[in-house]
Amino acid sequence: MATCKCRYCKKEIDKDTAYSPKSGMYYCNENHYLSSLEKKKNTTKHSYKSAEGTDRRAFTDAIQDLYVNTYGWNKKAIKWQILMSQCSNLLKSNPTWSYDTILYVIWYMQEILEMNLINKESNWSPLSLVDYYAQEAEQFYNECTAIQESTKDYNDDKQIIIKSNKNKKLKYKIINMEEL
Repeated sequence: MATCKCRYCKKEIDKDTAYSPKSGMYYCNENHYLSSLEKKKNTTKHSYKSAEGTDRRAFTDAIQDLYVNTYGWNKKAIKWQILMSQCSNLLKSNPTWSYDTILYVIWYMQEILEMNLINKESNWSPLSLVDYYAQEAEQFYNECTAIQESTKDYNDDKQIIIKSNKNKKLKYKIINMEEL
């Protein structure tokens, strides 16, 4: 008499009396088999999507836009687990940062420094160098803000008057094409 284990409850059962929907799969009865299928259905991997209108959603949309529209990647090729793990580590190690801070540093590296953010050296992640360029990006932001503040109070009261001379007639010389 051969015995086997039920895949659902792990009890030792007789192989001859066990319910076997497929070769090598044994259950105590059909109910255990159906319960097992239901359990598998409920524990399957689902895709996580941030709630609409949150900072995290804006962040993930911007990262996806960077991969798809700027670098031409397929949406499904983006390694979200690595990216969000890096993001979580950045936010934990820098408690004053937000998703917008990380996006600003990414913008600074791409637009101002003209860096190629997604390459093999960065492990295909734009977040790899964010920590290293954060101070530089903050300094750039502060300089831009200072310039905006200094020009805010600038008031130019000068009026520019443009005079046109409509009385002058333009003289044209007729060109003879045969003489040329």
